[in-house]
Amino acid sequence: MRGTKFAVVLLLALGCKAAQVRPDQLAMARLEAVAKAHAQDTQYVVRWNPAPCECPPFEVLLDNVWYRVFLEPQQPFGPVEKLQAELEEAGAKGDIAATRQVTGRLSKGVRLAKTRAPCLVLKIVEQP
Repeated sequence: MRGTKFAVVLLLALGCKAAQVRPDQLAMARLEAVAKAHAQDTQYVVRWNPAPCECPPFEVLLDNVWYRVFLEPQQPFGPVEKLQAELEEAGAKGDIAATRQVTGRLSKGVRLAKTRAPCLVLKIVEQP
């Protein structure tokens, strides 16, 4: 009887240990689920909201929640640079809640910022 209890406790402990998920893996899985849910969308609201860390300065609004997002394509005089200039100018004029609607595609995956924080990736096709 005593051996059986030990075996059951050991199996439960090993099963719980194997099922543990690191918080960073959980965060990535949650963000990937959000990305997948919005992968077919084509219109997004974006804002410029730089943080004091090395993460993307942009955020995208999905389901009434702001998410850090990498914007692509990064090219001189491209749509991302134009968007950034517009939003920075609006902020300099006192409109700290400035947003813009953009047309694009949200990647189904996520990318890690230098801080190892998972972030969405949005490829901008055009900005109305």
